[in-house]
Amino acid sequence: TVPVDGRGWWPSTHASIPANWSRDTAFDGKYLQGAGDSYTGPSNAGGAHTHTPTAHDHTQGQHVHLVYGQSATGTLRSVRNGSSIYASIRTHDHRTVDSGAIDITETSSASTGTLSSDISTPARLELIVIKPDDGLQDIPDDALCITDNASTPTGFASYAVSRAFVFPITPTTGNDGGTELGSSLHFHTLAAHTHTIAGTHGHLEVRADRPTPGAGLNAVSGPTSVRDGPHHLVTLDSTDPGDLNANSGASSQMVWNPTYIRMEVIQNTSGSPTTPVDVILPFVGSKADAVALSGWDYCDGSGATPDLRDRQIFFIDSGTGTIGTTGGSNEHSHGASAGHRHKFDGGPHTHTVSEVDDGTINVALFSSTFAGLALTDHSHTWTIPAEDPFGDTGTFETDSVDGRPSYRTVIFIKRVAIEEVEQPALFMGCVC
Repeated sequence: TVPVDGRGWWPSTHASIPANWSRDTAFDGKYLQGAGDSYTGPSNAGGAHTHTPTAHDHTQGQHVHLVYGQSATGTLRSVRNGSSIYASIRTHDHRTVDSGAIDITETSSASTGTLSSDISTPARLELIVIKPDDGLQDIPDDALCITDNASTPTGFASYAVSRAFVFPITPTTGNDGGTELGSSLHFHTLAAHTHTIAGTHGHLEVRADRPTPGAGLNAVSGPTSVRDGPHHLVTLDSTDPGDLNANSGASSQMVWNPTYIRMEVIQNTSGSPTTPVDVILPFVGSKADAVALSGWDYCDGSGATPDLRDRQIFFIDSGTGTIGTTGGSNEHSHGASAGHRHKFDGGPHTHTVSEVDDGTINVALFSSTFAGLALTDHSHTWTIPAEDPFGDTGTFETDSVDGRPSYRTVIFIKRVAIEEVEQPALFMGCVC
């Protein structure tokens, strides 16, 4: 029979709980957590159906400004034998070859980088935990238990679940059993937060490219083409565009399950109460009580028992997994998903530019009256388009957090055959 501190699962309605059995309301809304050796009784509980990790500080990328030189006009002067020849420069443009960039790093504070709470209730099967009203009851017909034996005990059959793997959980007070819910996949939303730019920033030594060789010159006499164009070196001033405004993002999605061991869930289909060898039940008594039970072994991995300590039970039905397989982790962390972006509070901003070097122009020798090296004597109007930049994708990681759902701690016991002790023969005789 089932010990008075033994427990079973009922997959049907609250109203249909068998006679001589009652609902153990202490397990309502709880997962079952296998106890460790320090177990002191069923009052041990922990976990929560929500958990909230903390996001580490993270960096928002860069932004750049392009610089354009437009409508350059002026004169070209060439010196030969002490005399100068001037020619006007045909209008031409420059575009920068290189542009500067800046890293934007978050300044953390108590109100930034917070991730949302998320429901940590992995895929589950809601089953009512039932208890015998006395120590004289066998497992009722249609009730569930688990086994580590691939061959189901006599009178029992594998209980089919539509999902490959589920944890047992008791529905909330008064609700019925038999419903499959939840998912092992979850993520967290990153709350709105700001990034602060450390001081002003500028873009230095932006090199303007050459105009296309062959650009003509308007000259009275002298060369008619440019063989090599001028270079310009420009510098952008420092500007503080303002901080990055509040924006949100999300952590990566992940499949997470608490530390578990896979056991097959079986159902009494014999038509009458029975408690065969190899069935495993939760037990809410003390470890000493479990060890002292006749016909039951404490499931600590010794002998023919599985080690169900410090784990939750992952139900599998026949053919969907290997009994005894372990996995999961009580703690987990997240990375960023596709990340998130921030816009500058200051809106579009520009930089002013200073021309550092005019460069030189070599001209071809197309005239006997004009030859040699010519120095530029012209300038450009440099234009910097206003930027309304966003930070690039921000990445982050989270602290590791114990995400176990709300649970109640139990130990597990396994039905074993009772060894019969052979009694010595008693001989009767008479004294003659």
